[in-house]
Amino acid sequence: MGILTMITPAPDLGLLSVAELRAAVGLAVDDDSRDADLTVLGLEVAGRIASFCGVAPAGNAPTTLREEVVEEVWRLGRPVASLVLSRRFVSAVESATVGGVSADTDLLELDGPAGLLSRLDSGDRYCRWPCGVKLTVRYRAGFSTVPDDLKAAGKDLLRLMDSGAGRDPLLRARQVDGVGRDEFQIASGMVMDGGLPKDIADRLSRFATVAI
Repeated sequence: MGILTMITPAPDLGLLSVAELRAAVGLAVDDDSRDADLTVLGLEVAGRIASFCGVAPAGNAPTTLREEVVEEVWRLGRPVASLVLSRRFVSAVESATVGGVSADTDLLELDGPAGLLSRLDSGDRYCRWPCGVKLTVRYRAGFSTVPDDLKAAGKDLLRLMDSGAGRDPLLRARQVDGVGRDEFQIASGMVMDGGLPKDIADRLSRFATVAI
């Protein structure tokens, strides 16, 4: 993993539109009575999903699965066939430099969903990324249009969190300084995986980044 810097953050971190937030909790499409709290809850849902999926942070910016432009820098200890980008679902490589020299982006081969970037030589053969020099890649990663299955998981998580009626139903315990510790009971029969209900976690698995 390289050092990741934010270049252009996502203008909207949420996975669901206001209309989708309303519909998810059973409100009419024109009922704006809960827009403020649903917007906050929607951002929390998106944040939990990004955390579960292991989206790599870029500086202090909040993590998201929405589309952003980031820049990543490596100094490799050995030559490698492919750079493993810290973010997945890469739609474009905007620029790359090898030891301060611009690389021809036409000679880069991208596996966007996996976040793997390979180099080709002028003969269209694979060549390794070198070690001992600074490698810099600026790329666009994340979703400009949120996939339906990601939205569906977000809606289910939103409904679950909204049903907590003032208490997060996924929170097992809360420590209050000077007061004590409250223990909560997860809903009966709810199997958890990575801090989320397992059925939701299973559906999110294809969006998760696997640590190498």
